[in-house]
Amino acid sequence: MDSAERRIGSFWEENPNAAQESQWTSDPYIGAAVYRRMTLDEGNGHWLDWLFNRHFAGRDFGRILSIGCGVGDHEIAMARFRPEAFIEAFDFSNASIDIARQKASEAGLTNVDFFQGNFNEINVEPTTYDMILCSGSLHHVRELEHLLGEVRRGLTTGGCFIVNEYVGDCYNIYGADQVRIIQQVLDGLPPSLRMAERFRVGTIEEVFDRDPTEAVRSKLIPQFLRIYFREVDERPFGGALLHPLYPFLNVARLETDPDCHQAIINAFITLDGHLLEQGKSDFSFFICS
Repeated sequence: MDSAERRIGSFWEENPNAAQESQWTSDPYIGAAVYRRMTLDEGNGHWLDWLFNRHFAGRDFGRILSIGCGVGDHEIAMARFRPEAFIEAFDFSNASIDIARQKASEAGLTNVDFFQGNFNEINVEPTTYDMILCSGSLHHVRELEHLLGEVRRGLTTGGCFIVNEYVGDCYNIYGADQVRIIQQVLDGLPPSLRMAERFRVGTIEEVFDRDPTEAVRSKLIPQFLRIYFREVDERPFGGALLHPLYPFLNVARLETDPDCHQAIINAFITLDGHLLEQGKSDFSFFICS
């Protein structure tokens, strides 16, 4: 294991819930708006509910593989939506896998198996899985060519690859125009509603010290998916404003005033939507075959 992998392992072992912290879609208004964008206004709940119960309604899945499952919330939802399917899910972090296994045990689920694995060294049995899923994990993969080749090889005839991903600037080092817009929004908020006065982009050294896989080749994901798969249904769903801004909001203070919370967040959703209409989106949902 090289020094970069040791840093990755150390970070995620110590912070298995880091992906859920300050998560923009955890806000009910943002989550609802994002899921509507992902489903093209066909769904009223979580995108996985729409995917299995509407988009793939009536279709059986024998085996599903989830790459980069984290603490297992999506996989447990899938196991409930499709009890006929057996779900295999892995993550680099043993701490995350332990949490996922505990959640599955508490839920009484027997059709999901969590195990530890390395994204960049994945080997998939040919024509094995009816669905393979990456949700918030593909932007951590350095060896995209290897992983996507294995995914394509591992799908059954008619199988699908589902990707829900950050596809913005690599290492989350945003461009000057994006930073300027985020800062203008922060400047318009009273001090009580923001966690800092300035929006700061981390340096490459800071990114490497925390997690050198963060958005390592994120900008290339849409292009690579079109190289490896014949049919790619891409649905950009924004986040150019909302995703980087959300950790800078004093959410606890906002939530003390429900009307203020709803008004301010919905205003940001509208602005984020305008950026999306202009082609500025840091996230996309893909259905590939």
